[in-house]
Amino acid sequence: MAYGKGESINVRAVKQPKPQANIDKERHKETLKLLKSGMPLRDVISKANVSAATVRNIARVHGIVLIEHNRKVSSSMHRSILIQLLVGKPTEVIARDFNLSVGDIEQVLVGQAAIKILRQRIRFYTRRKASRRAIIGTLYTFSSPTISHIRHTADKDYMWLYKHDREWLNNFKKIYFSNK
Repeated sequence: MAYGKGESINVRAVKQPKPQANIDKERHKETLKLLKSGMPLRDVISKANVSAATVRNIARVHGIVLIEHNRKVSSSMHRSILIQLLVGKPTEVIARDFNLSVGDIEQVLVGQAAIKILRQRIRFYTRRKASRRAIIGTLYTFSSPTISHIRHTADKDYMWLYKHDREWLNNFKKIYFSNK
């Protein structure tokens, strides 16, 4: 398409955009119509192309009760799951106990930053305790233990302690192998 001299591209066949107020009114009408038809919340959101908060606000203003999908995790179950997550129970075990998927349990964990940090610390201390016990247990399995014997027998635990708890490992070596 050729343009004449001095003619800008913007002049040709460009629809003027609708003002935002008109768009909002149209969406509002569409959302209200869908809500009055008894459509569930998620369907209204997708069909009217609005946010969940917008749909809830419109429903509240017009006194419409929303139809929401049944949740897999009830509020009492949610609380029980949170308590077990706080204690540090593995998500797989909790899922098996409640007959849910691991994804459902992790969905409960989403947004709980404090619980996530707490669970990381619990895993760290549990691993540290197990590794220390493994090293000490290995020490007593040999009649004349050496550091290399212990390292070969409990290699994973030794390396984990070397990376994460070197101070304890060095103190352990000083106490048990100082005269050797």
